[in-house]
Amino acid sequence: MKNILALISIVSFLLIPGLNSDSLPTIFFYIVYIVSSLFTVSFKINIVLQIILIICLIGSFFVFLSEKKNRNLKIFCFIALMIFAVYFSYIWDGAQITTWFVVDILVFMISSLLIIIKDFKKELQKVNVH
Repeated sequence: MKNILALISIVSFLLIPGLNSDSLPTIFFYIVYIVSSLFTVSFKINIVLQIILIICLIGSFFVFLSEKKNRNLKIFCFIALMIFAVYFSYIWDGAQITTWFVVDILVFMISSLLIIIKDFKKELQKVNVH
């Protein structure tokens, strides 16, 4: 069950659309932007910062979806992923919210919170047994 929730969480996060003019899923837009910037534009610090941000995002996914990590660390990773989703979707810029955005962000939030709740239940069961 947790693997299915993890898959739903990953797919819904990756499909959260940007609310700017291109309205592509945000993560794909930035990956394409980074790759094209590496080959067409002179070296800039923004490219390095975006690459570091993508690496941190991938790390957050691995920590969040792992079995053996601390539950508090998973909550922190969930909050970091939510900040990433909100910031890079340009919702803070006053963009018009679409149904696609609302559905994807809700699916991501619900599936991620269910993963966290299941981890808390496992931890409580371990404490009650001892």
